[in-house]
Parts: sequence; structure tokens; C-alpha cells
Amino acid sequence: MPSGQEPLFVSEFVVDRFAGRRVAFNVPLGAIPQSFVDAYGSVKAAAVAHPWRPRVDAVIWDGDSMVLLEGEIDSPRGGLSDLLFYRGLWRQTAEYAEYHALPLRLLLVVPWSPDWLSAYAEAESIELATYTPAWVADITRRVSDYQTAPYRQRRADRKRALQQLGLE
Repeated sequence: MPSGQEPLFVSEFVVDRFAGRRVAFNVPLGAIPQSFVDAYGSVKAAAVAHPWRPRVDAVIWDGDSMVLLEGEIDSPRGGLSDLLFYRGLWRQTAEYAEYHALPLRLLLVVPWSPDWLSAYAEAESIELATYTPAWVADITRRVSDYQTAPYRQRRADRKRALQQLGLE
């Protein structure tokens, strides 16, 4: 994720598309190791295990279903893989046991969707949403421009200027 902007990307999308719904962000998934529960009790065990548990960007209570949402600006393939992994962890997550009977939807949010992404998402029953606020369009444009000749020239000019100033 360029510039660490994924949380903003996800939260803006949720506000835009799921206004009024109950949402939790950066949600740890999977079972808490029983050895932690035995050693610390269930409440403290959750806190101790927190750094090692995988986290989905958002869990959304959407009427009669639960949504696991992953947002990716520059790595949509990683988002697909993560969602498939999170689907397997969902029913192992004791904190959400009361919601396990509800249908589970997987949602990948990206700024643009190449054909291969749409085809794979459909094959894996992953919903795909495109969301491109202006600031994200600027990031994707800069990433796309990175290997162009004019951008390479600007980088070389900047590097040369920094060397002349003794800063590099």
C-alpha cells in the first residue's frame, strides 16, 4: 500500500457504501490458542494473541449477512488471497460465533479492476467493488508513471541535483 493509505481508503469506502451499518475495522480473525486461554483466561488471551492473528480490514453487519471487506490500492491479487484465507478463519473466530450462521460475503475494494481480477473474483464468489476517490487516482497515476521515460528522467535529474548538493 503506497504511503500507508489503505485504512483511509477502506474507511471512506465504508462510509460511502455502508452508511448506517455496524462496522468493525482491523478485525483479528482465527482461533485464540488454547494455551493462551489456559494461561491468561479468555479476555487477556485475546489481547495477548492480538499481534499474531491475521486481520481483515473490516467486518460489516449488512442486514441478513456478514461482509468481510479487504481494500487494496496496489495489490489486488493479495486482496483476493487474503479474503480466501479469511473465509477459512471466520468460523474459527469465537468472538463472532453468534454470527457464524449468517451468510458470509467477501468483498474486495480496488481503484480499478483488470479483466483477470474480475474473472478470478467471480470464480471464487468474491464481490468486487471499484472505488476511486481523487487522492487514490493520483496514487495509481504516480505508480503507473514510475517506469515511464519522463519519470525516469525526473528521478535521474533529482538524484544528480542531490549529489551536487552533497545530500546523496
